[in-house]
This record gives sequence, structure tokens and C-alpha cells, in this order.
Amino acid sequence: MKRILVSVAAAALIGVAATGCGSSADSGVSAAASSSVAAAPGATLTEQDGKLVDRDPQAGVVEGTGFDITIDPAAQTALFQTIDPSTGDAFQNSALFDYANGTFVRHVFVSATGSAYVYTCDLATGELQMVQNAAGEDVSEAVRGQGRWESAGSGSATQRADIEKYFEARYGMTVEQAATA
Repeated sequence: MKRILVSVAAAALIGVAATGCGSSADSGVSAAASSSVAAAPGATLTEQDGKLVDRDPQAGVVEGTGFDITIDPAAQTALFQTIDPSTGDAFQNSALFDYANGTFVRHVFVSATGSAYVYTCDLATGELQMVQNAAGEDVSEAVRGQGRWESAGSGSATQRADIEKYFEARYGMTVEQAATA
């Protein structure tokens, strides 16, 4: 029985690690990108308690989900909380651009196993720094030991690039410009 549980846990970790984080390619944004807070028709970041917020239930960037976006210029962070496009209810998955700490942090919940993982990447290099389980334990060595470190890096690289492209198209500025203004 222990062997089966260990095998199932290892398989779940491998599956989650395959959707990890990594570098994003050049975002292609020039320094002259607009610093306005509205670009696409109907797309507006609204100031609320010192933060910029918006809800886009039809974003579709991450597995067809919507986004609740919260940008905190004081903290230099931008949170993309995934939401159910039909109800607006928050899912457990999110992505956080933290320019103050230089990290991209991706929270992933695997419903099949009921497990949650946190992938932390360096914003400047895109390098995967750490993978943690829901208890906050560093499981990076287990991911490396299973030969999944590289694939753990590629999933978030794609997600990060997709979010950045979506944000720039929607608001006419980069995530970094909005979070560090």
C-alpha cells in the first residue's frame, strides 16, 4: 500500500512539475509603450484603495479561465487570479509578478490529486528558483531527481509570456509598467 501511495504521489509531482516555470522571451515591448491605463475598448484598470483592478471573465489566457487583476504599485506587484468565466468565482490558480522581489510566482492546484504547488522564478532571468508543495516545503530536489526540472521551467515561461502579451494588448502597457508606475 505504501508503495502505491508513493508511486501516486511521485506521478502527481511529475505531472505538476511538467507545468512549472521558466524564462519568457523578450516581450517585444518598446520603451515608448503607452503608460495610459486604458487601451482596448472597454478595458480599464480602475483605481480602488490605491490599487488598480479589473475583471475579465473571458480572458481565456490560462486554460479558458477569466482573470481578476489586482495591481499594487506601492508593493510593485501584479496578481492575476484565475476565475470561473461563468460565475466569477475564484479558482485556486494564480500568477503573481513581484517586481520588488524580482520574482514570478505561480500557484497551481491539481484537482486530480488535490495537491497544490508553488513555482518561483526569477523575473530577470526566467530561471526556476524553487518548487514548493502546499505545506511550503521545498520539493525542488524531488523534481530534479525525477528529471523534470527543465520541463517544470517551461510551463510557466509560456504562461508568463501569454499573460504579458494579453495584458499589453488589453491595456496598452506592460505588466511591469503598470506595477512599477
